[in-house]
Amino acid sequence: MQVWVRGEAAIPANATAPACYGPGVRALASYLAVHQHLPYDRMAQLFGDVLGMEVSTGALVQMVTEAGGSLGLFQDVVRDLLQDTPAVHFDETGGRVAGKLHWVHVASSALLTLIDCHERRGRVAMDDLG
Repeated sequence: MQVWVRGEAAIPANATAPACYGPGVRALASYLAVHQHLPYDRMAQLFGDVLGMEVSTGALVQMVTEAGGSLGLFQDVVRDLLQDTPAVHFDETGGRVAGKLHWVHVASSALLTLIDCHERRGRVAMDDLG
């Protein structure tokens, strides 16, 4: 939905506050965090050095968290497709989440990869993750 203000240009639907980061900045933050594994403090430094934008680490964490929360349907579809695949590879590796050891679980086929995180390892965690 677009809203018109005093006959001026339409306000984009994703502008939820008088001042906010747009979808390009949010996508870049998610890409840098998830694909490039860049720590949040270095991401904030990159935004300042390269783009001239001062972005707090808290804002970056929120952007990545919101992006991850939007993956529900996608994750469900990938999970269903993997369950119907004749051969699936499973693996896990440890990683820190808020200073506590968690396990990053991977289920993959030749075409699909599903990655999720759980406090436990092994079959219990994989069953919880579906």
